[in-house]
Amino acid sequence: MSSERLRVAMVATPDDGSCGVGTYAGDLRAVLADEAVAVDHVELATNTRSPLHVARVAWRAGTADVDAVHLQHEYGLFGPMTYLWWAFAPVLFLLSRLRGVPVVVTLHEAWDRETTGETAAWLQYAYVRLVNWSLALLADRLVFLSDSRAEAFTGTVETSHATRLPHGVNLVDAEPTVDARDRLGYDPEDTLVVEPGYVSPQKGADTFLELAERFPDAEFLLAGGARTPGDEAFIGELESQAPENLQITGVLDDELFRGVFDAAGLAVLPYRKQGQSGILNWCIAYGLPVVAGDVDYFREVADEWDCVGLFDPDDIDDAAAAVDQYLTDPEAREQLAAGMEQFRTENSFAAVARRHADLYAALAGD
Repeated sequence: MSSERLRVAMVATPDDGSCGVGTYAGDLRAVLADEAVAVDHVELATNTRSPLHVARVAWRAGTADVDAVHLQHEYGLFGPMTYLWWAFAPVLFLLSRLRGVPVVVTLHEAWDRETTGETAAWLQYAYVRLVNWSLALLADRLVFLSDSRAEAFTGTVETSHATRLPHGVNLVDAEPTVDARDRLGYDPEDTLVVEPGYVSPQKGADTFLELAERFPDAEFLLAGGARTPGDEAFIGELESQAPENLQITGVLDDELFRGVFDAAGLAVLPYRKQGQSGILNWCIAYGLPVVAGDVDYFREVADEWDCVGLFDPDDIDDAAAAVDQYLTDPEAREQLAAGMEQFRTENSFAAVARRHADLYAALAGD
């Protein structure tokens, strides 16, 4: 189909705070409207375990009267070992090919050899390659949000139709609408250190707890809750060990979650996981100084824009030294602020939306 106003079916989880991918997709849909792109949200349930549900989602996307289908992909959205992918991908592949509708797949993470465990590693890696091969086969265009994840993916499967687009910084919503300190029980003079987003071992929440113990005169806030049932047990363990200066909020409403970025003085992201980070982009949108684990994506951003401090996520002393530096050194925070300003200028959501619109138009015209 062709029309003056492009139409896209975007498969993504809900934009209700239950999933970071869904939040990102909601922000992107909002700004795409300014680029003459009408986006139909085809909703994939968060934490679904139903093959029938994912097959129906694929059917709705594949039969929609649109110029392109855009899947916001993360392996975990399709269950443990992404097993539900095999109920989704064949349906969308057949429908898109039969109807001649191009498919865009944005990969929010990338499995690679490091994803495998020690048990039957060769078999696990074979499965990683199979999943990645199916993604490359489905997509007319693969979109990566970081160079490191693009390299990780293409190290498992060769592809000639990949595009690197920035994640984007949502400046439109970077305005506080609530007094987060007041609602969460903090005084104006409190030093507030925050790790926003879902709480999980991969995001190093246990390291954040250890840092709270190292800085008893500051307040530490895990501003989020569990994304999966397994994370609920992990949070229970954290709560049983938490010092008095550590609060775990659970999942926050949208206004209060955004208010946290304005209320805090420093964000700590002690991630062990690779891949892009929407949380980092929120911090940059609000000008909240960030220190983070030295993993691929954060290092990539730090090298190019000098807007995030790094520490070894497996070395609590190194992490504590980084937190201390950026809490006590105004010049260090000012240096991060200057880098953040450059990042915002070059990676606004408006600029990212224009590049998406150009991509849809190019594929629809092929």
